Amino acid sequence: MARSLNPRAWEMAVRQEPPTYCLGKCYVGPSSTSTAGYPIIEVRSSRAVVLRHIVKGPVSSLGQYLELGGMRGLEKALKMRRWEVIEEVKRSQLRGRGGAYFPTGLKWESAYRQRAPQKFVLVNGDEGDAGAYVDKFLMWWDPYLVIEGALIAAYAVGASKVYFYIRREYPEAINSVRRAVKELYEAGYAGPGASKGVPVEVEVHVGKGSYVVGEETAMINAIMGRRPEPMPRPPYPTERGLFGMPTVVNNVETLGQRALDH
Repeated sequence: MARSLNPRAWEMAVRQEPPTYCLGKCYVGPSSTSTAGYPIIEVRSSRAVVLRHIVKGPVSSLGQYLELGGMRGLEKALKMRRWEVIEEVKRSQLRGRGGAYFPTGLKWESAYRQRAPQKFVLVNGDEGDAGAYVDKFLMWWDPYLVIEGALIAAYAVGASKVYFYIRREYPEAINSVRRAVKELYEAGYAGPGASKGVPVEVEVHVGKGSYVVGEETAMINAIMGRRPEPMPRPPYPTERGLFGMPTVVNNVETLGQRALDH
């Protein structure tokens, strides 16, 4: 169908070097980096959670996010002890949205219990499942929501740095997250000198286009500059992950749930 709709774009895609396997634009076809258009975003449940903002359009600034009630989850978390934050996430029964559906609170608890000089939070933005683009739009249209979730996770487990691993086919999401991080640094919500948030570094790492990197241990290898192949488990990333340190790897949508602000 895509070939018949736009033969020229189809021919360009077939001849492209290096090949790109998915642009996260399954809502248009054939798609390209220059293709415009957006999916129809609807909420059919009684209450929107992760889509509560983007169903109305992009959140384009930190000021707009704060007006929508942003950072309340983080503010609540900072008034609690770390283990209390984890217990609340466990009670919420929030589970990972990356496919395994593992209880998020148990993952955080595992990292929290480790004794190590450093700990990390890794946000898995290497969305590669066919037909999937929710992570892309959360990072592109509502990056503050995802970063807030990552900051809550960092505070809870005692992490010193947050990594966003975003696939290269999502340039809009990459730029949006970087811009949001800059704003949050300037506002004191993140960064080593954070005055009203969590004093952690937030770094955006751009992927190289390998689908297998969506697997958490392969992603850890990729960030460390190694061949992006999965590692045997145990030990699990929460025990020995990035640079040999305890690491919480959470999916974009998981962090966007903001369990503390339900």
